Amino acid sequence: MPKFYFFYFLFYSIIGISLFNGVLAEFDCYSCASPILQSEWQGTGLRLAPQVFFEGDAGTGNPNKLKQFAFLDKCGEKGSTTNIQPMSHCSGGVCIEMLIVSNGIYSIVRGCLNDFFPPDYPVPTGNLECVYGASNQNATVVSANKIEFVRQATVGLSLCQASQQSDPCNNKLLINDKFAKGQQASDGWGPDCKKASGMVECLKCMRNDMEGDCHRDVRTYCTGAWCTKTIGYHNGRWLEMRGCSPFNPLNTQSCITIERQSELSQLGDTQIPQHLSVEQCFCSGQRCNGAISIKFKKGIINYILSSIFALILALSI
Repeated sequence: MPKFYFFYFLFYSIIGISLFNGVLAEFDCYSCASPILQSEWQGTGLRLAPQVFFEGDAGTGNPNKLKQFAFLDKCGEKGSTTNIQPMSHCSGGVCIEMLIVSNGIYSIVRGCLNDFFPPDYPVPTGNLECVYGASNQNATVVSANKIEFVRQATVGLSLCQASQQSDPCNNKLLINDKFAKGQQASDGWGPDCKKASGMVECLKCMRNDMEGDCHRDVRTYCTGAWCTKTIGYHNGRWLEMRGCSPFNPLNTQSCITIERQSELSQLGDTQIPQHLSVEQCFCSGQRCNGAISIKFKKGIINYILSSIFALILALSI
């Protein structure tokens, strides 16, 4: 072969390999969630559900769709070439997958972590690892035509670095009874997943408008890997919850704002609007969720001032 043709062949071979690798790199994270989470997204602890939706084949059928997300039953199965799931371009980013209990149903979320936050939002993350722990929630586990009820279902999180490989890394967790029961097995929690440790004591309370109490003198506690604190409004009414969790979606101390508009379906095609506007925080110190460390927003200040005014008015009557 003449030198000219050899270098010509070599040049276009390199270009072809680079383009092929680029195609593989376009889809870096499996990107889907259990159908129930479409109306229960606030239970994920993630700021928003991606606004890019899956239509048909996630691979060669839609080569121009770099970001896709879908609520699918098969999201809880193992992704493969024979079980194509929607995927999202996440070059240089972090892939996430979580097993949680939502409204009594064992559920899963997968995706590129940045997709769950607004563009250019600085998403804080801790160690990229797989952690799990028992929850205080019972769950119905539906998998492979099998339904099982599990008490205190095990929940968990896996964070991994997106890379240019044919199979996305957020493919460790599955919806089945072994994961729900916290069993280590080939189709359960793997050896690279660890039980949550470093348990701390957290304040536990709830207040919904005028019901319940989360006053600083409350002395009820729980124990978990993370303390949680949620403050804001649900349908215009004050909501405050403090407690503990076996894991944290970002795996680091953080606070995020969650704005969620959804509808609750009733018999007779009646739709009841639901609006949630809260700030949710995770911290890892002893009773760290008892302090008032969340920034007071205008709405919260107005609520406090109106409450004080109402109290003064009541005392003056």
